Amino acid sequence: MIKRKIKYDDYVLLLSRIFISGIFLMAGINKIMNPSLIKDYMASAGMVGVELFYYSAVIFLMAGGLFILTGYKLEVGALMLAMFLIPATLIFHLDFTSGAQIISLQKNIAILGGLFALYTVGPGKIKLGK
Repeated sequence: MIKRKIKYDDYVLLLSRIFISGIFLMAGINKIMNPSLIKDYMASAGMVGVELFYYSAVIFLMAGGLFILTGYKLEVGALMLAMFLIPATLIFHLDFTSGAQIISLQKNIAILGGLFALYTVGPGKIKLGK
């Protein structure tokens, strides 16, 4: 088997992974730094089991973001982040009377598209692990 050299596409995939993972890693860090604020916001949306969902969100955001960033287990990371993003979008961003919430809904749909694309094409040659 001939090893493929790193090509332009691999740099584009790396850049894509950095951009997509960044938003999730920053969201995870924000949740870690502001637990009371985040839990209160979750409760105000009518969520039950706030503690469980708070810690689950932190784990999914941080682990999924790191998997995407490093390219290691990228498919697992993309699925984790999609599993986080879909319910979060449905719970927090369906207020069609709020322009900000409509924009957040549209952004999340676009990010889901990026996650699905990365899941499909993989991390490229620039990654940690095999």
